[in-house]
Order: sequence, then structure tokens, then C-alpha cells
Amino acid sequence: MKRIGFIISAFFQVLVSVAAVGPPQPVCIQVANNNTSVTLVWDIPADPLNEFQSYEIYVSNNLSSGYSLLTTINTYTANTYTHTGVNLSLNNYYYYLKTLYNDGSGSKASSPSDTITPVIPQVTNKQINGLSSGFAEISWNKPVINGQYVPGTLQFLYKKTPSSTWQLIATLDHNTFYYSDTLKTCSDSFYYKIEVPQATCNIISAVSGEWIQDNAPPSPPVIDSVSIDINTGEVIVGWHPTDMETGGYKIFRAISGGWTDLGNINGIANTSMTDNSASSSSASETYIVAAFDTCFGTVSNGSSSHSTINLQAEFNQCEMKTVLNFTPYQGWAVSKYQVYVKENNGNFVLLEELNSSQFSYTHKDLQQGNTYCYFVRAFHQNADVTSSSNVVCINAVSLATPSKHYLSYVTVEDNNEVKISCLVDKNAPIEYFLIERRENNSASQYELLAQLPPDNSDTLVFTDNTADVQTKSYEYRVTVIDKCGNRVVVSNPGTTILTKIETDEYNFSNIIRWNAYEGWDSLGNGVKFYRIYKWVDAEKQENPLAIVDKKVLEYTDNVSDEINTGGSFCYQVEAVEAPGNYYGLRSASWSNIKCVDYAKQLFIPNAFTPNGDGLNKEFKPQGSFLENTFYSMQIFDRWGNLVFETNDVNEGWNGNGFSSGIYVYKINLNGKHYYGNVMLLR
Repeated sequence: MKRIGFIISAFFQVLVSVAAVGPPQPVCIQVANNNTSVTLVWDIPADPLNEFQSYEIYVSNNLSSGYSLLTTINTYTANTYTHTGVNLSLNNYYYYLKTLYNDGSGSKASSPSDTITPVIPQVTNKQINGLSSGFAEISWNKPVINGQYVPGTLQFLYKKTPSSTWQLIATLDHNTFYYSDTLKTCSDSFYYKIEVPQATCNIISAVSGEWIQDNAPPSPPVIDSVSIDINTGEVIVGWHPTDMETGGYKIFRAISGGWTDLGNINGIANTSMTDNSASSSSASETYIVAAFDTCFGTVSNGSSSHSTINLQAEFNQCEMKTVLNFTPYQGWAVSKYQVYVKENNGNFVLLEELNSSQFSYTHKDLQQGNTYCYFVRAFHQNADVTSSSNVVCINAVSLATPSKHYLSYVTVEDNNEVKISCLVDKNAPIEYFLIERRENNSASQYELLAQLPPDNSDTLVFTDNTADVQTKSYEYRVTVIDKCGNRVVVSNPGTTILTKIETDEYNFSNIIRWNAYEGWDSLGNGVKFYRIYKWVDAEKQENPLAIVDKKVLEYTDNVSDEINTGGSFCYQVEAVEAPGNYYGLRSASWSNIKCVDYAKQLFIPNAFTPNGDGLNKEFKPQGSFLENTFYSMQIFDRWGNLVFETNDVNEGWNGNGFSSGIYVYKINLNGKHYYGNVMLLR
């Protein structure tokens, strides 16, 4: 009996267990009517014994607590319910279901179903550096059942605007809960919803929207290179395209500590600009590029700056070489530089390759008269990108030789120095002049007197105050030293005239001799004639003493008619250039002034006879060249009385009023005293 009772009891428990009705399991949740209604869809639980009484739906705004009965549904076959009047913008809603049934022992409730909640998208305006970008970002929650995600196979994301219908914009896998809309807008409202297909229905999310506006600038462009067109000299700025919202680009060039706006390039794909106003031949030019968007023209930050290579060439005329110096390319890492050259009308060819830290190169052995043009090209370290410098050209012409260099004259001045005048080319590349001298007709080396810089004058004048013009004739020359330190031109020589005098006192003659002036015959016809000038007792005669042929270098002056002068004679010779000088000059050269003083001679008679016969009628000393001397004569009688006195060398004592006899004379000639007796005879 006990065994039978156990079996019956166990059978009863099985029947009770089988007869219990389970909860309806939610399979979909759908939001509609502008997010004001939520429809639940569930699977109908099995009820083989017809014990069903009703479904109870509970709701809470919190997943873990606060649930209350939302509604009771008494129809067993019902599998949907719409919860109206919800406000999904303010609250979340969580639902679960129960089944009420009667198994014969009274009304009972099933266990709760899984919990389900609506899918609510969150739409935000994507931020870039704190600014609205014009792109929407959408994220959404999982449909939660008892805190566990119930996946579908795919998720479908839809989008619409106030003026458009729903459009499918993305199909996503079941583990994706974020999407960034790639379609940019300047400003508009966008709405999004998600549908997740299930076996018998679709989960339909709430509709979420947002005002999407583009306030953010595009990303800064990246400059590819700045390079100079070697044919036009214009700067070409190139860069990479930026964000999709880019409407174009603004290009700036550095100037005076700031930036000058070179204008706009419209269109995202237009990524180069030619600057024809740059001064790239004289200095490196620096550029930045900014992007502006398609909506409101918001401008991005500028790109990193890039600077052109500025090449300068210095031609060394002395060594016939070009020294090239250039600024490094700024903007990206350089792997190497290449220097190119073209000669005359040829093509550019590679001259030399330099490493990234070399910024100069010397091109040697240039050919006289040729034209050389150069440019430098930089190579990017990690990309097939280059940048070219400006083109510089030089003419390989050695220093010009002076077009004229002629020693016009050398002449004695002030009887104690020599003046030199040389016609020079003031436009020639002259570093300095050498004034050189040696004694005339000497094989000795020239001595350097002075080193003079050019003074932008056509005439170089120098005074030699060290010359001994009274005893020596000198030969001068002027040498040109050019900017390279080379002795390039030596002038024609010029000689001073040295005048000498030989005196023949017996015949009262002065023989004047001089050397020939030399130098004018190099570019002319030499000396035309010589003029001889004379001074008597320091007074220059108005007219030349003589004019003699250029071949005559000697002249004799008889001064016997001038014994009554002071006996001082001076002479100077002037050389006069003949016409026909190449430069149209006609110069003169003066010699030194040479003087001779005759000795003053005095003869004193010892008697005179003033007897009326006209002979020897007065007592007067006789002499030559006594004029302009100090002279006095006194006559005394034998008792010491002064009977006559004169200071005129030409005045004698005639003895008038005095008787014959012996008288005493006292004569002073230039401080020399003469005493003696003179006999007066009648």
C-alpha cells in the first residue's frame, strides 16, 4: 500500500508541474507615434489544460525596482500590447509579463518573463576641438531582457530629415551600437531609428533626432612642397586635400613679421597655387595653407610652414669661379641636395650632389665670356617629393682692364717738389695706384713712393716732396693694381727736367743745359719746343729768354750787358707738348729754377786828374755786378776832415773846391772795408 501511495503522489506532482502555465516571453519591442507608444510582442505560453486566466504586464522606469501593474489582458491568444502616453525623451521604460492561471487549486501567477526595454538612439553633433562638425553620431542601447542582450542577426539604421522619407543608411552587425554618419550637413535636423529583425517581428527603436550644424573648421592641410618654377621664377605651393567638408583653401605668405593673404583656391581637389608676386630671387619665401569649409567658410588652422630654397651666386672674377650659397629647405626632412648648371644656351645638367647639411658649393675653372646659370633641388627624405630653388646666372667675365691710363705730365713745382698728373679710368675695377720713381737714365729698380686709392676722378694727382729737384732728374710711372691684386697696367714714364748752369765769368756767359722731357711720345708727338725763362736779381723777365727746338738741350746767355746789375741770374726751362695727343691733351713740364751769382769785383784807382781834359776826371771805384749791393764811400783830407760821402756806387768824387794833394778814402762794400790814399792832380 505504501508503494502504491508513493506512485500516485509522484504522478500527481508531475501533473501539477505540467499543468502550470509559464509567462509570455517578449520577443520584440516597438516604438511608434513619435515616441509616445511602445508595443510589446510576445510568444504565447503553452496552456494544454486551459488553465489560463490573464496576462499581467508590469512597467517601471528603473530596471531593478519600482515595477507596477500596467495592464491585464484576459485573451489567451493575444500577443501584443501597446503602451500609449509614454514619454521616452524623459524616461526609460522596462517591462516584464506574467501569466495568471488556475490549476484547480486557485488562481496562481507564473514566474516573471524576461525584462525588455525600448531601443532609444542618442544623437549628438560630432565635436572637433570643441566645435560642432556637421556630422551626426548615433549610439543606442541594447534591447535588454533580464539585463541580458537578446541579439538579432543584423541591425538596420534609418535616417530622415523633416522634408524626406526614411532611408536605410547602414546595415550593422548585432554587436554594433555606435555609428558616425558620414554625410555632412551645414545645418539641418536629422532623425534616426534602428530595426532589429527577429524571428516573428522586428524590434523598432524610438526615433531620435538632433539639429546638426557645422561650426568646426576642416583639418589643417599638409603642404606637399613649395618650389620655384625654374622657367618662370614663380613659386608653386602644393598640398594634400583635407576633410570632405573642405570648400577650398587659403594661402598665406610670410611678410614683415606677419602673413599676407594671397587669396582663395576653391574646391577640395584643387591643391596647388602659383604665386607670381613673390620675391623668391632675393630671399626665401615662407608659406602656410589653411582650409575653409563648405558651409560657413570657417577657416582651419594653418598648415606647418614651408620655405623655398633661396640661392645666391657670387662670381669671383679673380679666380674665375662661382661660389653658391643657399638656404635650406624648411618644411620636411631633406635627404640630399643636387646642384644643376647650364652653360650659355645649353640644358641644365647635374653639377654636384650634396648631403642634407651642405648649403654651399664652389664651381671652378669657368670659361671667360660664358654665361652660367644654376639652381638647387632638395629631395624629401621619405617621399618622392622635391623642391627647386630660384635660378641665378652669372657672366664669367674677368676684371676689365682700364680703358685709359696715361701719365699726362710730371713737373717741378715751387722749385722743391714734383707734381704728377695721370689720366685714369675712374670706372675700372681698381684697388689702388702705385706711384713709383727712379733716377732718370738709371738701371735701378723703381722705388715705391705712395699707394693711392681711386677717388672717382678721371685725374690722379700726386706731389712728391721728397725729390731733390736741384741735383737730380727723376723718371716716374703710375701702376694700376686691380681688385684681384694684379698689376695690370703701367703708365708711360714721365721725366722731370733738370736744369744746370755753367758760368764763363771771363766772357760773362751762362751756359744753360737740361735733359729732354720724355713720356709724351707714347701717345702723341712728344715735345714741340722748349722755352727758357730768366730772372735777373730775382726779377723774372716777362718774355722767354729763348724758344728752342725739341732737339736743342743747351743755350748760352751772354750777360756782359748786365754787369751793372746785381749779378744774380736764374733760369728755368719749360717743355711744351706737341699737338696730336691721343686724348687731346697738351701739357707742359717745368724744370727746376737754377741760379748763378757772379762775384762782385771792385777796382780802386790811386789818382785822378780833374784838369778839364775830360779824362780821369773823378775818383770812382770801378766794378761789375755791384747793383743792389750795400755800398758807401767817404773821402777825408789829411787832417781827417770828411770832404765827400756817397752811397751810390755810380757816383764819383770830382775834387771840386779842393787842391791837389793826397786824400784818404774809406769804402764799405757789402760789409767789406777798403782803406787807402788817392792823389788829386790838377
